[in-house]
Amino acid sequence: MSETSVIETMVRENPVASLRAVVAGLSGLDAGNSCEADLIDVIGELETLKCVAESAQATATRGVYAAAVARQEAAGMRGSRVGRGIGHQIALARREPPSRGSAHLGLAREVAALPHLAGLWRQGRITERRVSLILGRIVWLDLDDRRGVDAQLAGDPDRAERLCQMNDWQARGAADALACAADPAGAVRRRAAAEADRHVSSRPAPDTMLRLSALLPVKEGVAVIAALTLAADQARAAGDERSRGQVMADTLVGRVTGRDPVTEPVPVHVDVTVPLDALLPEGSHTGQQPHAFGWVDGYGEVPADLARSLTADAVETLGVFRRLFTDPTTGQLVAMESAARCFPLLLALFLRRRDRYCRNPWCGAPIRHTDHAVSVEEGGPTSADNGQGLCEACNYAKQAPGWRSKTRIDPDGTHVVETTTPTGHVHETRPPPAHPRRE
Repeated sequence: MSETSVIETMVRENPVASLRAVVAGLSGLDAGNSCEADLIDVIGELETLKCVAESAQATATRGVYAAAVARQEAAGMRGSRVGRGIGHQIALARREPPSRGSAHLGLAREVAALPHLAGLWRQGRITERRVSLILGRIVWLDLDDRRGVDAQLAGDPDRAERLCQMNDWQARGAADALACAADPAGAVRRRAAAEADRHVSSRPAPDTMLRLSALLPVKEGVAVIAALTLAADQARAAGDERSRGQVMADTLVGRVTGRDPVTEPVPVHVDVTVPLDALLPEGSHTGQQPHAFGWVDGYGEVPADLARSLTADAVETLGVFRRLFTDPTTGQLVAMESAARCFPLLLALFLRRRDRYCRNPWCGAPIRHTDHAVSVEEGGPTSADNGQGLCEACNYAKQAPGWRSKTRIDPDGTHVVETTTPTGHVHETRPPPAHPRRE
């Protein structure tokens, strides 16, 4: 029996043990024992292995979906509730946010209907990213048209080879062109729908910056860039010492907010966490603590010096300034409790400030719901200990059959949420310290 056949037999008979053996073997790779050419070959083979592994994950994901749907239907779930929480299980297994788990699930199900694309992926010749980019351009077509595009992209060896040699932009463009040719009227409707989805979003960037993004129709987007570029060119021509990028950014802020960002402070909502011992006469710190951190809604944690600056701006501009107090040793916010069924406003605020982001492992989405880890129906109290901040999707997912949550307080005072999935896998999460632990 060949070495390949032996490995195939091992994977078929005990896939988990076989994969763990592969992981253990790869973790022992020693680059010092190989020459440069061999190491390049290793990198190439590992890339192929990575693609094959991604394809195998998609196969396993489809299996999980089929088994989970059968389990949910047997439990009496019907209609749109069927399928709830499955993407979250995939995300937990892949240590990614729930949104990515749902994307992986959708990709795995869609690619199964495209034999040529799926075949190249299974052989390790294209990446999951490449498959995702192509599917994103054709998923709106009906099944027959999607299969037609699949055949035109990779239906014979020559076409498959061309697709494998394309970069991501070329592959996406080729899929887009074939999709538009397959259904021209549908492409027009899709563009109209995309324009209706225009929006603005933001996410934190390094060094306490924030990246502001806008999804706009192409004509509006081009007009915005042209206007900002013109303003920058005029300012620079008049002797402005700021860079073009700085002028464009300041012009954008000025035109949106109606104020000059260089000379006028902005009103902000600042929550500054303060260790409890700062309030005591014998406390080792007074005033603004060296290790105090601020929390800015819509961004997150900011360092002490910026927190002090924003606090001063808040006072000057009649913004909002609130202090929250923490245990100086563990960094955890102090507890609160209520007899109400729903979390009162201040207790809900406490949970949001303690957890910062959705408590589901690897999620990181903004908190939308304050949730009882153990439900009220099961006797769970409305308290900080039994509460957790979740995003909307994670809160709905945990309501599916088989999901369980409970909380505990560790000896050092850290709040722990233990989540058990329908397959019995257990995941624990802890909130980030509100300030660095003090030894």
